[in-house]
Amino acid sequence: MMPHNRRSPGLLTGEQHDETCPDLIAALAQKVRFLSNPASYPQKPDNIETKETHMSWVFIADDWVLKLKKPTSRSHLDFSTVGARKFFCEEELRLNRRLAGETIAPSGRFIVTTGES
Repeated sequence: MMPHNRRSPGLLTGEQHDETCPDLIAALAQKVRFLSNPASYPQKPDNIETKETHMSWVFIADDWVLKLKKPTSRSHLDFSTVGARKFFCEEELRLNRRLAGETIAPSGRFIVTTGES
C-alpha cells in the first residue's frame, strides 16, 4: 500500500497546503458548522444529522441529504482539487441515477463568505 498524500489545495487561493494546515481546518469546520445548522437552509428542517466518513461529510435532514466531499488525497482516491471533487460528485450522481434517478439532485459548488468587504 502506498503512503497517503496529505497535501490539499487552499480553499480560497488554490495553493497547496498540508491537510493539517490551520486555515484549511478552520475553513472546513466553518462549512461543516454551517451545513449542520437547520437555520442555514430555506426549508428549515427540524433537525440535521451530521455523519463523517473518511472522504465526506453527510448532512441528513427531514427528507433530503447533502454530501460535502473532503479536500483530501489518499492512495485510493484524490479529492485534492475542486475539479477532482466536482468530477467525482458528477460520477457518483451519474451512477446513482441508474437506480434512484428521481431522488438524485445535481451537485454544486459550496463557497463560504465571511460577509466582509
